[in-house]
Amino acid sequence: MRRIGLTVLMAVDFPTGTARWCDGGFFVFEGETYRSSDPVWGSIAAVDAISEGMGDELPSTGFSVFPQGATPVATLDREDLQGSRLKVWIAEFDAPSGQITQADLYYDGRIDRSVLEVGRAVRKVDFEVGTMIERLLLRNSGNSLSAAWHKSIWPGETGHDQATGLKTPVAWGVASPPGGVVGGGARSGFISNRYQREVAR
Repeated sequence: MRRIGLTVLMAVDFPTGTARWCDGGFFVFEGETYRSSDPVWGSIAAVDAISEGMGDELPSTGFSVFPQGATPVATLDREDLQGSRLKVWIAEFDAPSGQITQADLYYDGRIDRSVLEVGRAVRKVDFEVGTMIERLLLRNSGNSLSAAWHKSIWPGETGHDQATGLKTPVAWGVASPPGGVVGGGARSGFISNRYQREVAR
């Protein structure tokens, strides 16, 4: 009788190289070896359950690692960890030989945030992971309200430089013009725009 086992494989494309883990022993999958411990990132400390998304929410997860003691902090706490790709497979293997016979991609995401925890006799890195399709929900609604974006379209135009600290995000004008001037409707917008142009000069 053929005996089939199940294992979980996880690969993370860190800036320093790809870490490949499995839930015990070692396995060879697609020409790469997955082990229970990585020379840089150490072993898996915990893996959160993958939450199902509803409506405009997307599946998310998280995991923690106990890095190797020789791994420098500069490697564990760097800005370009964000965006590192993570893949998780559920794989079947032949129990006597340990050869993987089938693997299904279970999760495909990117690291959104990492937190390095350093304490007494412990070093741990916590990662929050979002799904690859999360970018479909990103909005660029702030582009037209930023000075940098405005100048990329109209070089040298400084109208947005003075529009800072506003409670209401508008492209032009200030929250209330100086000198107690209060207007309404379209006229108010005209006064604010004119004031901005004067300040820009």
